[in-house]
Amino acid sequence: RAPWAADRFYRSRLHREHAWCKDMLVIQTCACALGPHAFMARVLERVGLQAKLDCKGRRDLSTEHSQLEEVLWLILLLLKRWTASDESALRTSLVHQLALGPLAHSAIDKRLEPCWCEHPHLDTMLQQVGRRTSASAGGQFSLRPCGWAEVDPTHPFYTSEEAKQVAQRLHLLKQSKPTIEASPSSSGSGVSPT
Repeated sequence: RAPWAADRFYRSRLHREHAWCKDMLVIQTCACALGPHAFMARVLERVGLQAKLDCKGRRDLSTEHSQLEEVLWLILLLLKRWTASDESALRTSLVHQLALGPLAHSAIDKRLEPCWCEHPHLDTMLQQVGRRTSASAGGQFSLRPCGWAEVDPTHPFYTSEEAKQVAQRLHLLKQSKPTIEASPSSSGSGVSPT
């Protein structure tokens, strides 16, 4: 079994709505039921880091960077909302897809979970979070400037490359924002990180 292939399938758009989100909700529930110390002890034991802790609580994790990174990533994921309402989950999904760059409606459909493609409010929500370019410019949707406040570069369904891309775009947006706000004579068009 190839771990990379299994991970890619598990997080794929066809499987994540049926398993990934529900599994994360189960892990959140278990973490609450066990309590923080017992839960962390089991997580560390599962990844083989429990043995690295001595009886006085000092940590010798200097050689286990990748395992420690996985544990930290799991903790970060557990802090996310996995039980969002349909409307909220659809909005989150659209915002995070548009944060990657302008997309045609057909490309958005291919990147969303299948249930969102058939959602009755998909087009309405897309108009709320995105703005469409003219047909001559390709008719693509880009994220509205106000939507960038909702973007999380650690969105669980981003690949590592997509997460880096979005983090860079957010960084560029934050750098350009003071110059926009400092200029009262600007036309209000704003700077898009695209």
